[in-house]
Amino acid sequence: MRLSEKARRRLFVYSRRAGRCLTGGLRHPCLFMHLPKCGGTSLANALYAAVPLHQRIAVLDAVAIRRAAAIGAFGRDDPWLCHEDLAQGHHAVALREQLALTHMAEGARLLHGHLPLSASVLQHVAPHYRIVTLMREPVARSLSNFQMAVRAGLIAPDIDAWLEGPFGRRHATVFLRYLSGSNAVVPADEHAALRRAEAALKRIALIGFLDALPDFVAGFRRQFGVRIAMPHFNAAPVATSVSAPAFAPSPAAGAAGQPIADKTQHDARQARQKGRYKAGHKNAPKDGQNGALSAVQLSPTQRQKLEALCLPDLFLYAAARRAACAEAAACSSGPDAEGIGPLDAALG
Repeated sequence: MRLSEKARRRLFVYSRRAGRCLTGGLRHPCLFMHLPKCGGTSLANALYAAVPLHQRIAVLDAVAIRRAAAIGAFGRDDPWLCHEDLAQGHHAVALREQLALTHMAEGARLLHGHLPLSASVLQHVAPHYRIVTLMREPVARSLSNFQMAVRAGLIAPDIDAWLEGPFGRRHATVFLRYLSGSNAVVPADEHAALRRAEAALKRIALIGFLDALPDFVAGFRRQFGVRIAMPHFNAAPVATSVSAPAFAPSPAAGAAGQPIADKTQHDARQARQKGRYKAGHKNAPKDGQNGALSAVQLSPTQRQKLEALCLPDLFLYAAARRAACAEAAACSSGPDAEGIGPLDAALG
């Protein structure tokens, strides 16, 4: 009998968590700030597997929180209404922050989720945890975000409209948003947000990169005293080019790839998608099905526009890379298993 991906994932996690009851788990409590579209699913399962069964794992489930936020704010069980990329996304972000505070107070050994580093999180949650995260080259990460949003029916498959609209900016500034603690950053606030993001980088104990996972595994062992095993679940092709769906988007996705801000339009989209999607994104079209993606290259002009949108994230990515190189050099001459020092020193 062939196990489903979900069953294989659970078997991997629980078998190793049982073993950790004998061999020991994380040396320090860990907060995994999961940046979207950076390969965090496999890392999350590896981290879960490092926590013994008698210790708590707290998962800030994205879809569940969006649904709960929509119920709390609008009285509607809807996984899309408070999506972080839409106008009401701040409700989901606020609820996620409150849940993080609750799980911290309950003593969760591992806290995982799409959690921006807001002032409240840095003040009340971060002191109790060592923060880790994975990053990915920002242009490729943004293109992957575009693909996901098109598959989900959130936007039309128009790359030019995406680049000119609010979705393009949101997807291009994910690092800026998460590290500055803001669900949305308008251009006028970008400089101040970038300063907050730089300061937040110094609070992160370990930053890994999707193209250098062995370095992250080694760094994690130095920090937390555990060698994590990286399973390979939920893999998706690395997007080095943008993809255009073979199906026509829902009219509610917007004629120019704009988000659905009006609740009447949102209701219309929900009615059209009922039956096509079930309980959020889980039944969205997959590659090779209706809505299969065929890769097309960005034109030089499109790539230039995208790189311009990604400038804050490119800056933060480069800063994180420099810090990681400095930490690796420091560890090669004498690793400090107990301290965050090398990364903090490199950024400071």
